Parts: sequence; C-alpha cells; structure tokens
Amino acid sequence: MSCLGENTVTDLLDAVLSPEQRAGVEAHTSTCDHCRRLVSELLRRSAELATGTPPPVAAPARTLEPGTSIGRYVVREQIGTGATGAVFTAFDPELDRVIALKVLHPGTGAQRERILREARALAKVSHPNVVAAYDIVELEGDLVLAMELVEGTDLRSVTTAGRSMRDVLDAYVQAGRGLAAAHAGGLVHRDFKPANALIGSDGRVRLVDFGLAARGGGTELVGTPAYLAPELFEGAAAEQASDQFAFCVALFEALHGDRPFVANFVDEVARGSSVSVAPGRPQVPARVRDVLARGLRADPRERFPSMAALLAALAPPRRPARTWLAVGGVATLAGAAAIVLALSRAPSPESPCRDSAAAFASVWNPARAAQIHARFTASGAPFAETAWAAVDRGLSAFANRWTSAQTDACEATRVRGVQSDQILTLRAACLNRARAEVDALATLLGEADRSTIEHAVSAIDALPSLDECSNVTALLAPVPPPSGRDAAAVAQIDALLARGRALS
Repeated sequence: MSCLGENTVTDLLDAVLSPEQRAGVEAHTSTCDHCRRLVSELLRRSAELATGTPPPVAAPARTLEPGTSIGRYVVREQIGTGATGAVFTAFDPELDRVIALKVLHPGTGAQRERILREARALAKVSHPNVVAAYDIVELEGDLVLAMELVEGTDLRSVTTAGRSMRDVLDAYVQAGRGLAAAHAGGLVHRDFKPANALIGSDGRVRLVDFGLAARGGGTELVGTPAYLAPELFEGAAAEQASDQFAFCVALFEALHGDRPFVANFVDEVARGSSVSVAPGRPQVPARVRDVLARGLRADPRERFPSMAALLAALAPPRRPARTWLAVGGVATLAGAAAIVLALSRAPSPESPCRDSAAAFASVWNPARAAQIHARFTASGAPFAETAWAAVDRGLSAFANRWTSAQTDACEATRVRGVQSDQILTLRAACLNRARAEVDALATLLGEADRSTIEHAVSAIDALPSLDECSNVTALLAPVPPPSGRDAAAVAQIDALLARGRALS
C-alpha cells in the first residue's frame, strides 16, 4: 500500500472507513514511520491505532421535529447534516423572519465549547461575506447557534466546468474578503474549504463554520487535511498564512478541476519534501497562476503578506491610466499610473451616463494618490512601499467597480429603460455612501502615521461591498430615502460617519 492519500486520511478522521479499509491503514502505518507519525498527529490517538481499538463512536445525530420550540425559535425543517451536527430552518416570531439553527450532536463539553467559539468568533466579525450570528440558546443542556439563513449552494458548485472563469474568480474573491475580514478581527479560520463558503440566492458569498476559528497560536492539528498548509503538519501554529494556503488550494481546484499538487500532498509532507505545485491549465490567466503559485508556497513567509494583498493581486489588469494635465504641461504621475477611471464598458460620449468616471475621480485621482504615496514614503516604515502598492491596487480596483456599478445603475433607467427612477435614486444613494467611505479613508491615509500604514491594507479590504447597491430587494426596504433639505443633511451625516469608520 502506498502512503496515505488525503481522502483516506479525511475518511479516517470522520470514522467512515470500512473495516477492510481500516485494516489496510493499520497495516501500512505499522511499517511506515512517516504515515504513522502523520496519522498520530491528525487523530491524536496513536495508541488506539497501534492496538486496533476503533475510534470513539460519534453520538447519534439529534433529530428535531417541525414545530419544536428552542427558546423563541420554532423549528421548521432540517436542511443539512454533517459529522458534527445538523442545521435546521426555524421561524423567529419576535422579528418575523426565518433563520438557521446550528445544532451539534449531543453530549460533550467539547461540542459546547465549539459552539461558543463559533459564536464568539462571528460576534467579532461584521462583514457582508461572513455569515451573521444572532443568538445562542439552550437545548437539553447543549447550545444552539441561531444565525443567518443562507439559501443557495456552496463553492463546490463553482468550477470552470460549469461557470465562466470570471464567475469563479468573483465568487472566490468574495469568500476571500470574508477571510480577510476575519483576519482583520484577529481570527484564523483554520478550516477554509469550498463547503464552508455558501452562495446565497442573491449571489453573495458568505464564509461559514467558524467552529475551529482561533486567534492564532494554536498548534493542535485541526481542519480538513486536503486544505491544510504544510507547516501545520509539522506542528507550527495556525496563522493567517495557513488560511491563505487553504484558499489557494480551493481556488486552484475550482479553476483546474484538480488539486494543485504534482504528487500526493500528504505523502510529500510526511516525507519532508517540498510541496510541488502543478503548472495548471494554460487558459487560466498568468496573473492568476502567479497568485496561486505564491499563495501555495511551502514556506508561509513567502506567501502574500495578507489576504487583502492576495485579493488585490487577483484583481483583473487595468487599462493604462489616462494622461493628466499638470502645472507646466502634460505629465503622468508614476505612483498613480495604475489608476483606471475608464472601463471597457464605459458609456459613449453621447450617453447620459458619461459622467460616472468623473464622479469617482473627485475622491481618487493622481494628485491624491501622489499625496498618499509621499506620506507612506516619508514614514520610513520598511513595509511602506508594499503597503502603498496594495493600497494603489485596491483603491484603483474599487474605482473600476464603482464606476461600472454607477454606469449600470444609470443606463438601466436612462438608456435601457428597464429600471424605475425610484430604483435609480436608491442605487445612486448607496453608491454615494460607498464613495464617501473611500473619501474618508483616502483622507486618513493622506495623514497616516506608521501604525495606520501598517493596517492600511486591511482598511482597504473593509470597504463596503458594492453588491449591496444592486440588491433591489434590500434597497426597497420600508425606510424611504430622504429628499430635499433632509437629503443634504443626511449626506453630511453619512460623510461624518464614514470619517469615523475610517478612523476606527
């Protein structure tokens, strides 16, 4: 028998191997020191393997009948089950909404601690790409997590076999933003995989299952073996770079249809050899292949400095910046040459929506970019140039997305005639709030000290998702937008709030 593959190890962890398969694993580990050590670390029960004692039998899954009350929630139906628990839909009569209840299989203190850890982790992260936790309730001495219901599928359904490459990248970038938000909150997810990122019917991706999340430093080997970074098998603490590795494994698999390793990954790690990354399919853009190759480096120090930096590198290439008029003639600013305000789908000069790019140029332009770059350089921080490059890429990419969203909102009403004036007003107000956030952040970065520069990339990634500005259902919530003098007053308040969020 060859060294154990990741699927075999995963099945061993989940106690789903047949007696014959388990006998084969035991026979192999009795003669292979590398695999015996690896399995011992993974299961933390080497004595049981040596004696042939089967692993502890998992508690039977808890079943809840429709109509069962848990706290104020009324159970409707079970929608999922796994090795650790089940998920049910339930009705919240106080808030008149349907939620999800995560119920772990009964009976151990470890299960209770896992729910508490997940709830605490989610309470620290508020982001559109992270599932929201609402409450914790008791059920026969165990804890149940009440959380946002995401109706849809997960990232396992997003591959180039059934979706365009752009769709795959868009979905994974959303999941990456959720990871980056967790990292900004000081958390390491420790179990990123396609099954732990849900895609709602609104197209928004939410990162889920924070039951293993920690503030880093933990050396216990947890997670799904196929997505674990090599340093974890060697006893290193799980850090943000470990999540980055798992993200790149998953994205590589989605784009190429195969895991990224030339040989058996677990075999390579067990034998202490370096992890060899397959070259991948040539139709995947070179920039994406380069990002994945770096994120899959065996040495975590050689990966990206943050998830935000990785996501910025994944951003599609931008057109060359337009030449800008400067005092004394026409000049280009080297630090802002990557700023793109004209998109491939920019409206024609005769279009009533032709001013979209100019609207964002008031908050992000070469002059402002040069000011921020100069501020970063003057700080003397060794990481200033790296941080500036990420800020430049991030804000320029945001400018692209904002301009595209603004153009689409305008043309839907003024050109295509498929959208009402009311929806246009709502979408424009949402986009203006996002622009105010960028304005406030750019002002802060223009005055940045060393500490602010250190956290600049995280601040860029925390900018609002523009997907919300095209979510008509959310925009049509009962609270109407202000008008007249009230609108002007609210705009001033929004600007102040944006400034406060940037400072925080």
